[in-house]
Amino acid sequence: MEMTFRPVLEGKPSNEPIIIAGPCSAETEAQVLLTAKELSQQKVDLYRAGIWKPRTRPNAFEGVGTEGLGWLRRGGLGIYGGLAGGALGLWLYTRRSRIPMLAWADLAVVGLALGQAIGRWGNFLNQELYGRPTNVPWAVYIDPAYRLPDYADFSRFHPAFLYESLWNFMSFLVLHALATRYAARLKTGDLMALYIILYAIGRTLLELVRLDSRLVSIGGVSLGLPVATLVSLVLAAIMAVWLIARHRRPTPAG
Repeated sequence: MEMTFRPVLEGKPSNEPIIIAGPCSAETEAQVLLTAKELSQQKVDLYRAGIWKPRTRPNAFEGVGTEGLGWLRRGGLGIYGGLAGGALGLWLYTRRSRIPMLAWADLAVVGLALGQAIGRWGNFLNQELYGRPTNVPWAVYIDPAYRLPDYADFSRFHPAFLYESLWNFMSFLVLHALATRYAARLKTGDLMALYIILYAIGRTLLELVRLDSRLVSIGGVSLGLPVATLVSLVLAAIMAVWLIARHRRPTPAG
């Protein structure tokens, strides 16, 4: 493994800072740690080193280096944060290009749902995003190194990643059918709203079996409600009200 990072060190002055950019996938955690160790031994300054997605275990958000973006260590690269960042990027792009944002969002969400369905299989490879212990025929085996401490004596778990992958694929089929067969009945922005509603419903159901959900707390008191569930319910309600309201309005003549 040491040879993997040797090219990084070759030809670098000892006083030149090295940036190890995140996010890194879960399986590269050991590589990031080793790289940081080697660079520190070479007296190379480290910046923003090693921010990666959590595995299904506690305290999985970590950073390496003299700085490490401490504020990001308290959060993560959750899907809703990714969607918010994507929405912001789309807004900036469409505003600058003077094109309708909602129309482009409708185009994006169809492929987004399919991409999520495929991407979730990365959790299978990383042995993360598994659910509660179970003996159902489709349960997945998790190696001891990737099990939560409280569930170390269990070996088979609900494949939560699979549930979300299938739900996202179903959402893709629904959105694609609506976009191709019923486009005349849709208003600009409808597909985006439907995607958010569909994903929110699926995420709420998924949280029923997940083990690594972050819970809502007020004043240090946990409410026992996953943050993702709260966000999902709020977003689904807002989008549902928006859809109903805009389709109840009479369409202007002409």
